[in-house]
Amino acid sequence: MRVNLQPKVPTNTDSLAVSNDQLLWKVFAGYGFRRVNLGLEAVTQVRHKGPAPTQEPRGYSIFANSTLTPTLAAFARFDHWEPDHRADNRVDNELYIAGVDWQPFRDVHVMPNLEAEPVSLTGNRGRSPRTTICKRGSRSTTDSAGRNPDREDNLR
Repeated sequence: MRVNLQPKVPTNTDSLAVSNDQLLWKVFAGYGFRRVNLGLEAVTQVRHKGPAPTQEPRGYSIFANSTLTPTLAAFARFDHWEPDHRADNRVDNELYIAGVDWQPFRDVHVMPNLEAEPVSLTGNRGRSPRTTICKRGSRSTTDSAGRNPDREDNLR
């Protein structure tokens, strides 16, 4: 949490302080079963912007993966994001991802997947919702410890 500790300056209104406070709440929960892993992450933030209206972005993500065979797994993810929950006219974003993880050789993964991105309009935006679907493919190599040598955060 960030709090405005600046001196209070009188303005031409009755208020003696300009509030630029922010509050962030984030939670994560995950559980691993024998062959299935599940997870949930949620975030909300309150942004006081002085005399401007308070903003409240929020979102959540739900994801899962499952090992089907020693060389084949499946994964799925759903994200929901609202840039300002308090706004009457806003565009909410959702993202669906699903795919398979095939491991033809040790430490080599081929992961084709589909993404769908429907857009939800709230208020009087004047446009109809649309959905974008695209296919994606990725590959990954890891060392024997499960780290990807191409990623920067594994080089420390």
